[in-house]
Amino acid sequence: MAELLTDKWQQRAALREAGADSVRTAMIHPEADRGGSRRAEARPRGRRRQYLPRPGRGQGGSATCARCRRRPGRGLVQGGGLVLEQYLVGRPTGPFGDDVSGEIAVVEGDRTTIGVRGKPPLVPPFRETGRLWPSPFGRAEDEEFTALARSAVAALGIRTGITHTELEVTPQGPCLIEVNGRLGGGIQELSLSAMDLDLTGYAARIALGETAPSRLVPVEGVHFQLILLAPRRSCEVVATEAVGVVGGVVPDHDAYVAPVERINSSVRRGFAFEGEPQPRFVNGTERFSL
Repeated sequence: MAELLTDKWQQRAALREAGADSVRTAMIHPEADRGGSRRAEARPRGRRRQYLPRPGRGQGGSATCARCRRRPGRGLVQGGGLVLEQYLVGRPTGPFGDDVSGEIAVVEGDRTTIGVRGKPPLVPPFRETGRLWPSPFGRAEDEEFTALARSAVAALGIRTGITHTELEVTPQGPCLIEVNGRLGGGIQELSLSAMDLDLTGYAARIALGETAPSRLVPVEGVHFQLILLAPRRSCEVVATEAVGVVGGVVPDHDAYVAPVERINSSVRRGFAFEGEPQPRFVNGTERFSL
């Protein structure tokens, strides 16, 4: 089960076999990263495609390509290869983004829909700029999204846990992006704000054998998070002192900078800590506690 939820190639294959997915995919083998010829199985048709690391790590390493004539950056194919996918073209949904996520709890195979979350538009290639709950598409479309997410969870044989299923809103209807066996980023904070629901605690109780679902209440208003993305090129931070006096901004933030060091296809992020003279690089556990 863990492999189906972390290996994008195996997940697409399992969903396709169950009739829950029709996205065309191909596999770029690790030999491509050792100077050999690039080999792909069942290359998807179409002018525009996207590739992503086979073992998923959020959005890291994902990119689009036109006809994929350019070789992906050296190092990306290590650790299991790349999955080349049909690019899912979203329908015009402005001012909102063209993808959503469905949050589903599973207890002994019984699925409980927690909600459907929307997003502001992505920044290329696939950088998230925020989240909002409920989705902006209305009840009828939310039911379509939920039905597809539930069918995907069932097709993968998930019996217990919290799932986060991402969907693309296309002119032909919703299409699966991926199923994750975890909470989505920022969902815990949104669920607390929107529904007074502690999903982290609920997930722990499910793991300990609790079968009764948490009480779900209707979401009133719109609850949202905005992500201020870092620049993609080198720059200098010149001042932060005036942030606290901007109208509507609550001055309870901590200013930090994040220099980046690239190691093959991975990056390490360094942060400036209060009381420390120089930024330093941190491990994943420490970074997620910031």
